[in-house]
Amino acid sequence: MTSPSDLVGPPLPRESSRTFNRRLALAYILLAALWILVSDALVNAIFTAPASRELAQTLKGLFFIVASGLLLYVLLRRHLVALHSVERQLVTRDAHIGRIIDTMANGVALLDLQGALVDVNPALCRLLHQPADTLLGTSLGPLNHLDSRDAISLNHALERSRSNGSFAAELAYPIHHDHHVEVHLTLAPLFDDDGQLTGYVADFLNIGDVRRAEAHLEGIGAVTEELASESDIATLGDKALRAASELTDFELGEVALFTPETSTLSVIWSRGLPRGDDDACDLTFATHLVEAGTFASRQLPDIATYYRNQGVRRIAGVPIVRDEKSCGALIIATRDEQRQLTPRHITMLNAVARQLGVALHRHALLLEARTSEARFRDVIDTVPDILYRTSLPDFATTFISPATERLLGYPARAFYEDTQLWRSRIHPDDREGISRTIEHAIACDETYVVRYRSIHRNDERTRWFEDRGHVERDADHNPVAITGVISDITAQKIAQDRLTFLAYNDSLTTLPNRHGLLEAIEAHIAQHPDASAALFYVDLDRFHLVNDILGHDAGDALLLDARDRLQSLMPPDAILARIGADEFVVFMPSPENDSLESHAHTIQSAFSRPFSIKGQDSFLSASIGIASFPRDATDATTLLKQAHRALSHAKDTGPANFSLYAGELAERQQRRLALQSQLHGAVERGEIRVAYQPIIDLHSGSITGAEALLRWTNAEGHSISPAEFIPAAEESGLIVPLGDWVLERVCRQIALWQGAGLDVSVAVNLSPLQFLRSDIVERILAAIANAHIPADRLALELTESAILADPEHTARVVRQLREHGLRVAIDDFGTGYSSLERLKQLPVQTLKIDRSFVKDLPGDERDASIVRSIVTLSQSFAMHALAEGIETREQWRLLRTMGCHYGQGFYFSPAITPEALFQKATTPPTWIQQTEPV
Repeated sequence: MTSPSDLVGPPLPRESSRTFNRRLALAYILLAALWILVSDALVNAIFTAPASRELAQTLKGLFFIVASGLLLYVLLRRHLVALHSVERQLVTRDAHIGRIIDTMANGVALLDLQGALVDVNPALCRLLHQPADTLLGTSLGPLNHLDSRDAISLNHALERSRSNGSFAAELAYPIHHDHHVEVHLTLAPLFDDDGQLTGYVADFLNIGDVRRAEAHLEGIGAVTEELASESDIATLGDKALRAASELTDFELGEVALFTPETSTLSVIWSRGLPRGDDDACDLTFATHLVEAGTFASRQLPDIATYYRNQGVRRIAGVPIVRDEKSCGALIIATRDEQRQLTPRHITMLNAVARQLGVALHRHALLLEARTSEARFRDVIDTVPDILYRTSLPDFATTFISPATERLLGYPARAFYEDTQLWRSRIHPDDREGISRTIEHAIACDETYVVRYRSIHRNDERTRWFEDRGHVERDADHNPVAITGVISDITAQKIAQDRLTFLAYNDSLTTLPNRHGLLEAIEAHIAQHPDASAALFYVDLDRFHLVNDILGHDAGDALLLDARDRLQSLMPPDAILARIGADEFVVFMPSPENDSLESHAHTIQSAFSRPFSIKGQDSFLSASIGIASFPRDATDATTLLKQAHRALSHAKDTGPANFSLYAGELAERQQRRLALQSQLHGAVERGEIRVAYQPIIDLHSGSITGAEALLRWTNAEGHSISPAEFIPAAEESGLIVPLGDWVLERVCRQIALWQGAGLDVSVAVNLSPLQFLRSDIVERILAAIANAHIPADRLALELTESAILADPEHTARVVRQLREHGLRVAIDDFGTGYSSLERLKQLPVQTLKIDRSFVKDLPGDERDASIVRSIVTLSQSFAMHALAEGIETREQWRLLRTMGCHYGQGFYFSPAITPEALFQKATTPPTWIQQTEPV
């Protein structure tokens, strides 16, 4: 190739050489001028004669000429030596560059300013398939984009090269006729030392091979991807034959495989090569491929008869390998004798066969896995338990058996979609325990067993499960999963719970039995060793007659009714148990000693109504023995024994009695008997009188009514507390005539007050025995009629125990009383156990707040909350609240602020005589003057 120096001309002196030459010339001028001036001065000074001076001037000139010539010679010689050295270096460099360009794989050409080729290297001649003589002098181009085939102007390319420093594009460069070569063309401008454009250099990179290699790889990749994604075995071979045909240009093909049934080759898929029954056995070429285990090809006349009959001229194939064994052959064929297989085609054919073998192996494994899975599913479906596997640490479900739908109502897929579903169905009380157990197993153990409750999806039933889990760990002992079996143990749990229940409870009434009662009492004593308690041993009198006459079914029904009646009368913290055929026990924590008899009466009132059994009314009574803790016993067994002894004593005195244990028993019984004896005739002797405690309007401070209270002073002048003689009167039955006497006295007193101009209402307490009489309404109305007073001036107070003794009778009587205009109040509200439902159904006007809730006001916040609740309750039911036991002005003020309407207590007045009440009611009371105005 011609040197580039020939094109651009010899190299010009460098800028540094020019500067040196200018300096040298300037130095020569200065030295010459200095020589002339100095030499002239010396000649004039030395030679005075003109002739001598002229000769000296001539010799001086000759010397200057010789010296200057010698200096010029030396400088020129040095310059020429330097020029020759530079020229040799340039020639050597140009030779090296030429050899490099000649040996380059890329085609390189030098262009003139118009884009004509002035020199080319051999690689460009080979690339364009033309000799250098043909190419030189021709213009570059035409230039067409490789992909779009859009034409590029040569001038545009040269301009882009000059402005940007280079121009590059992928081109379809024509070579001859309709053929072209795919090149990457790079144009760069060439400049001389003065920066003048002298031409261009073009670099041609053959990218056809690269693009064909990419297409080759893309073809193999597409085939691999398509065959790898195919799951339908029926179309797998068709896709493989189509891919082989497209990659090799052989339009025919077939795939022969060994059949599992016969272990012989059979054509499974075919493309353009139909086979009849006579052609099925002509598989010698496929057999050769399987046995040889490598590529093979045939052409006429060496191909089998069947292929010749199909017009095949060339045939080739490769073995199909599955699981490292030849399992068949992939055969391609063509009817075109001109078509040849290149090494690239053979590589692609092998890739298709290899991927076909992989796909066949995968299909076989998949079929085997599906068969195993089907067998496994058959086994799993018959297992009633839930089998599962969850990953750690996310607890995602990786497997769960279909038993979940039967046991929990959720299909298995629901647990795959929601990792929290199983936990959400676990009973809230069991979740924390399960978490602790599993966390401990993950940290320490390999297995765990835990029992818990889960809730069914459809009917919200709760089922019991036993979960046996095993923690799987990797090689580093890190937990990776949990596998386990969950069994439904609901039936087992119910049976166990039933046995446990029967060990501590009565099978008929479901109440605690003797064992359960004693355990409960011991637990209470352990928690409250210093608290008092009482045990009531209740025996149903003559119960055996019910069993003997009406049968055991009737006896069981009566016992259930008795249980319900006792439960309705008990406080929430009491324990009711059945420890014998006709024996119930009531354990009552923290009763007051003075209220033991009251509780006993309440229990006995449960049996005051007849029991309806098989259409017949049966009457029963109860005998009760009472023992107190810790006075009578310090443990449950002894307490029960002492109460039974007291019961025996009560039964000795006759049915429907109760008895307290030990010395107190005798003392109380003796005093009770004495009181009952003294009560007879006490009214006639004038020992019992009616006193009246004023009822105050808390907002105005005025007296609006009074409560009638009994006071007893015996013949010896001793005052006897109502807490003593009222229970004695109730026990002896004297409370009924005594109550009638009180009603008559109160009605007459109201009439006297009205005659004197005092219009107030008076409240009278009715005992349970008095209230439960069938003619109570008639007796009350008769007393009102006899006294000729308005019915609304009489108010009747009922205790919660009287209401609970017979709710139906209570509701009926109260409605009748209200219909006649009488007022009804519930006394000591909050100390009994009546329900809001019953209260709502009773047309009462007043709720009396028991003094126990008032006495510690305003300092006790709990009592204040209770009082406030009762006041709010009364307002909600359109009733009035009346507070008992007001003893201070602060209590009055607080109750008034709470919205309580009425009150009574020693702050205003104790129970006083009718005359004293008249005076207080008709004169300004002192308590109004002692407090601020309302």
